[in-house]
Amino acid sequence: MSFVEKCHDRWADLHPFWRFLTVTTVVAGIAFVAGKPAIGFYRGWQDDRRFADAVKADQAGNHAEVRELALAVLRRDAGRKEAIPLLLRATEALGDPRRIEVALSLLMDKTAAADERLFAWNIVRENVPAWILQVSWSGLEPEVHADPRFVAPLIDRMLWDGMSGEALATLDSLKSPLPPDLASRRMKVLVSIGTDQAYDTFQRELVSSLPQLPSDSEVVALLDDVPQKALRPDLHRAFQQWMQKSDGPTSGVEMEFRLIRCQMAAEPESADEIFTSAFARHGESHPLETARWCLQVGRYPEADGLLGKLGSTGNEESFQLRLRALEELKQFDRYAEVLASPPSGTSMAWVQCETAFAAENRQDAKAPDSAAEAALRAAKEANSGKALIELARQAEKRGLQALAQRSWLEAIRRGPGPLPLASSLKSLIEGLAEEKKETELFEVLATYRSLEPGNPVVIVQHDYLACLLGRMTPETVVADLEPIHTQFPDALPAACTLALAHLLLGESAKAESLTNKEIDWFAANPSYRAIRGLALQGRGNREEALVFFEDFPWDDLLPSEKKVLSELNTMMSAPPLK
Repeated sequence: MSFVEKCHDRWADLHPFWRFLTVTTVVAGIAFVAGKPAIGFYRGWQDDRRFADAVKADQAGNHAEVRELALAVLRRDAGRKEAIPLLLRATEALGDPRRIEVALSLLMDKTAAADERLFAWNIVRENVPAWILQVSWSGLEPEVHADPRFVAPLIDRMLWDGMSGEALATLDSLKSPLPPDLASRRMKVLVSIGTDQAYDTFQRELVSSLPQLPSDSEVVALLDDVPQKALRPDLHRAFQQWMQKSDGPTSGVEMEFRLIRCQMAAEPESADEIFTSAFARHGESHPLETARWCLQVGRYPEADGLLGKLGSTGNEESFQLRLRALEELKQFDRYAEVLASPPSGTSMAWVQCETAFAAENRQDAKAPDSAAEAALRAAKEANSGKALIELARQAEKRGLQALAQRSWLEAIRRGPGPLPLASSLKSLIEGLAEEKKETELFEVLATYRSLEPGNPVVIVQHDYLACLLGRMTPETVVADLEPIHTQFPDALPAACTLALAHLLLGESAKAESLTNKEIDWFAANPSYRAIRGLALQGRGNREEALVFFEDFPWDDLLPSEKKVLSELNTMMSAPPLK
């Protein structure tokens, strides 16, 4: 009997149920194999239709629909990168917090169109912490680093963060000559640095570039931000020649006042006469411009007189100029009166902060606190993610340290936004430590530990306090900090934090070795001095340890420092804490 006949007989002997099941299975398998491409084709057609609908919705400005359609396409096929720009535009328009993640993804895609990456870059630089911005920038290719369209927004963010020195270094690392947009930003950076050397460099470069500048150049207007005492005497002649040769609106009163400032710097012996003549010519016909010029040359009573006649209601510049004049004249009662009627659109957080500043200078006992509360409340209610940061910086500038501290804490608690580098928050961290606010201090350090994971300074500060507070075990601290100590063996904070962890583990020998440094321990942080003394005590060097504890400022330590070091002291029978 052949094989085929055997199979036929076997099939005939099968129960009908099993024959049905076998046939069904075979047919289903064939259908699956044959239908899989058809299903894939159908899904692809569906995604194409969704993408086309998303494009139409984008053109119609229906951002919510675009977001849902683009997400559906990407969930089905993450390789459909053409849907990412649509998703980014929609999430940006809707204020969706996911836009940051989408923007970073698009920015790092080297195959994306330059305009789409630029759009993503502008979202990133507006919304992410400075550390993430730097990491993102360093991950971009050299061609992007040389593209003025990408560099310009980076410089703007650096200026907002107060990183003028870093901005100048970034611009100076580019190939010369800089394109006009970046060249003008470089001049702005020089003025923002605010040192005599930077002002001098700005003016020398201005003189050399004047022949090529148009009459309406923004660079020339930067002269208004250079203090009168910092103006170079030789600028007058160059500026006068440029005005005479330049085509365009160089004869306006604002340009004339710039020339007069330069003349006063070039002829200081005639400055009073020059001022009197110019004031007589323009005071009545151009009061606002004249008042601005008076403030620039330090003639505050004259500026106040002009601005008082002009009034400040409804005019932002007049409002700001009048406040500056009254501040220089130390007339803070009138300063507060002007603040009471700000022009429409003025930030109320800014107004209330200035109100607190005026109250401090009037030595008003209660007003500063109520104004500070109002300022913080207004900043928290603002839609802008920058409001709290701007309030914190304004309060620092005005010497309102309590308000600055609270504003920074609220900004950090709000979550990752355009937060500055941890190194910019030195005054906040030191202030919290001095006031023994351990909870808030740890909150700041824990946040920045996640925001700046590669910052060794933040890691050491965080691990030190976390170890003291029992948030990290000594074993974890050792594992965390040993690589940093290996990389920076002379860094005292890392060595002493490691030593503290080893002391808590009962490893005095390692602690003594880590702190065996030829330094002036009495000029170091008191807690480091105590750690060194305890390390010596643990090794049995009691007499040497006693020296480290003489007249020791225990009350200067954080509560957790005093508690932990007291326990170590008791365990080692070290000198008693007093």
